[in-house]
Amino acid sequence: MESMRDVNRVMEREIKKGSTPLQFEQLNFGDYSYNEISSQEKLVQVLSYLL
Repeated sequence: MESMRDVNRVMEREIKKGSTPLQFEQLNFGDYSYNEISSQEKLVQVLSYLL
């Protein structure tokens, strides 16, 4: 896996070319990597966050 420094260098090169790369903050989900979406309201919240 690439280091964060390598990722940042690639992003800087892309920005100089006129591209607009996206960078996501590291998300921590605690001890669980799986969470059930139990309601339509929660689904809307998750989709809104992703968009």
